[in-house]
Amino acid sequence: MDQRQIEIFRESPIPLERVSSPLEHIEQYSPSPNRSHSVNTTVPALKNGLENAMCDRKNIPQGGLKKRSNSFSSYLDAHSKSTVPYNESYRSTGLNWLSVKLNILFRSQRFSRRSFQRSFSSSHSSKLENNNTNGLSPSSDIFDTKYLLATIVPESIQNGCFLFRVTKKKVRQRKVSLDPFTGYMILDKNTGKPYRKLCVDDIKEIRQGSESRNYREQFKVSYEHENRWFTIVYTAEDKMKALHFISPTIDGLNQWVMALEGLKTYRLNEFITGSRFVSNHNIQTIKGDENVGHPWEKLENDETAELTFEDIQCMCQKLHLNASYEYLEQTFRKADTLGTGKLSFEGFQHFVSMLKTRPEVRQVFNKYTNHSKEMTLKQFVTFLRDSQKSTINDDQVELVYGSFCKSYDSPMDLIDFTSYLLSPANAPLTPVNQDMNRPLNEYIISSSHNTYLLGKQFAGESSIEGYIRSLQRGCKCIEIDCWDGSDGPVVCHGRTFTSMIRFNDVIDVIKKYAFVVSAYPVIISLEIHCCPEQQRQMADYMKQTFGSNLLTEPLGPFETSLPSPEQLLYKILVKVKCQATVSASNSLDFFRGSVVDSSTDTTESSEFENGERNLTNEPKKRNKKLIIPELQQIAPYVRSLKFRNFSLPESKTYNHTFSFSERTIKRHGKTMFPRLSKHNIKYLCRVYPGPLRLGSTNLNPQFYWRMGVQMVALNWQTYDVGLQINDALFQADPPSGYLLKPMYQRVTEEKLKQNKECNDCPKKMILDIEIISGQQLRRAKELSNSETLCPFVEVQIHSLEETPFRWNTSVVDRNGFRPLWQESFQYKSASVDDVYSVIRFLIHHRASSGNDTVIAEFGCPLYRLESGYRHIPLYDMQGESLLFSTLFLRIGKAEL
Repeated sequence: MDQRQIEIFRESPIPLERVSSPLEHIEQYSPSPNRSHSVNTTVPALKNGLENAMCDRKNIPQGGLKKRSNSFSSYLDAHSKSTVPYNESYRSTGLNWLSVKLNILFRSQRFSRRSFQRSFSSSHSSKLENNNTNGLSPSSDIFDTKYLLATIVPESIQNGCFLFRVTKKKVRQRKVSLDPFTGYMILDKNTGKPYRKLCVDDIKEIRQGSESRNYREQFKVSYEHENRWFTIVYTAEDKMKALHFISPTIDGLNQWVMALEGLKTYRLNEFITGSRFVSNHNIQTIKGDENVGHPWEKLENDETAELTFEDIQCMCQKLHLNASYEYLEQTFRKADTLGTGKLSFEGFQHFVSMLKTRPEVRQVFNKYTNHSKEMTLKQFVTFLRDSQKSTINDDQVELVYGSFCKSYDSPMDLIDFTSYLLSPANAPLTPVNQDMNRPLNEYIISSSHNTYLLGKQFAGESSIEGYIRSLQRGCKCIEIDCWDGSDGPVVCHGRTFTSMIRFNDVIDVIKKYAFVVSAYPVIISLEIHCCPEQQRQMADYMKQTFGSNLLTEPLGPFETSLPSPEQLLYKILVKVKCQATVSASNSLDFFRGSVVDSSTDTTESSEFENGERNLTNEPKKRNKKLIIPELQQIAPYVRSLKFRNFSLPESKTYNHTFSFSERTIKRHGKTMFPRLSKHNIKYLCRVYPGPLRLGSTNLNPQFYWRMGVQMVALNWQTYDVGLQINDALFQADPPSGYLLKPMYQRVTEEKLKQNKECNDCPKKMILDIEIISGQQLRRAKELSNSETLCPFVEVQIHSLEETPFRWNTSVVDRNGFRPLWQESFQYKSASVDDVYSVIRFLIHHRASSGNDTVIAEFGCPLYRLESGYRHIPLYDMQGESLLFSTLFLRIGKAEL
């Protein structure tokens, strides 16, 4: 930092009343066009070293990788088209191509880190000679983790630099630093003492510039600072939070974003491959806060230094290794071969090696190798065919086998085999392979209710984060509840104590995030409570913002059925209340602009109390807002009608939609079920939670899916059983948000009987699952410091039966690091192969008081479980991925 910057940062804090131009005193400092960007020079070096490192890993001549086999590159590309399974952080942080490639390679251990770092260092040797980083050189005999981390996080950011932190009340300068070894971003008070920490592992997304415009405008910061603004979205205490900063320079902004994203990716790679434990310098990554001390500095400063058992306990706490005191002490004594009560660095490596040993995996390995230390290609083929029921051809098997071996001509050992079991190549679910060319009404669509809410629907907070999170998790039907605002339309839950957000901000967010997960269409369900003038503003702004993505007219002139998701790629459809015509002989009647009454989905119906009522026997209408023609005209395919009768001509137009409250359907169940199920074969329908769910709880979506309801809208802010089942049904990487309905819900019963090729109807099957072990289970927040995790697994199967099937393992006492169960169960059902049957795995903690706490879960469609030995990912109770927590299972399926 030069003296000019120092003088700038000595300015007094910015008062709130000056917020119209809060940073004018730093405008004198403009980034020099000649200023170098150290992070940008890092990326080409990483790319240049990638292929050479892969060749080194496989003992292939440098530059010969492409000549050797295009199939290897194709295999790698195929695995990198979607992010590493079970990890949503790529989608939320927007990591670049290189980060994803590196993570896949590191996870599969296809080449050594040392070879990669060596080639990386050679390309940077000249740079280091001119600018030595912390006294390290590429040729350092000590493992060069410090050098690599120093390249990811520039020295200026490690030492701390000044940023302006923006909050609702004020804008103040703060000294902010990033420790690459602990992974903590540290904010200092003016006194120089740290007062807030944020771990990069908790960062979900980094937004900069116009991506954070809504926050900048909310805090009334002028536009001139937009290109130096960045927002960090992170999780804390199971809630989404945000930190807002303004960098004094654009160069500084870019360095911070690159450093945070690069460090997050690096730590993810290190955790997944376990190489965090490789050396004494890597041990620095687990240093705690200053109140705990840094026992690892003993090894860094003196390689003859030793660690006590208390140091080992500190390490385990930092790495969330929730093992009991007795287990750690027993392992420590085994590693302490001299009986001194201390471990040298070599002793520590031995200790870590024992922690990483998985006897249950060794049992599987021994079974197929006859207790040999190596698994040949032939034995690997036997394992895939007999245990995993794999059908890939021999060439693909050889490719997979070679990619996990340490070198091109060496056999697979236990470590390689373990890496394979944990890799995407051994995913626990069959890939989603469905026809996306069917009409829209033949799909179940992942849908949200009150998308703008982050909490309860009576007094919760409205925020654009609700839209961002929903779209990032694969939601394809979102709701906007629009009301008149003093400065244009606003979005909120009307006649409640919820906060408001600008309609334009919501549209901007949808524009950015609509297709980040998949290219299939997004449906916007508009609930209109605005005057005609503000409705006109809404229509104009959607057209202006969405542009060609907004579908404003039919794809063809004489359509009789809805288009397919494939035909609607990258399209945004609007669902709004429209005028019903008496005659349905010409579908174009639906596009005539008539002013109609708005009817919100929160209005309860009484259409079935005395049978289907007569057209002339309508109740008195409420005083409602009128929907202007401009809004109706931008809804060619999802035109919402107020239900009157299934037999009316308007109920047979291909592009209409009915919306029902769950209370309405349940009230008229016996009358409604068969007719609604038949209606949903050809036409769209939406069901939403009843108005009495003040806590924003969710209904059971399976009940409505089985009636063919396409859009079962859920409160995505509440991660309860209903939303977990929804996530399970759409489990994919990445989720498309669309699921093709089974044949019996897409054709009439008569046609179904004629269709001899129908093979997706429910089948009788028997399921045999063994819960073998867990890995690095997350410690329950409710536990005191003296308590250790005591986990057990509950399995639930939600199928046709009214009461879910339930089964529990025993409780493993005081071991959350690697609990071993090896317990199995069988489940017989006539609907195991049904697309709507969902299996859930819940990890509980059994407290000393006898109370159980759910700490993690995973759900998926039952029919998609792969056979054999599989690791399933785990998620916390907010639906966020627990990157390093898994369950190891053996799955067997057979038809009866």
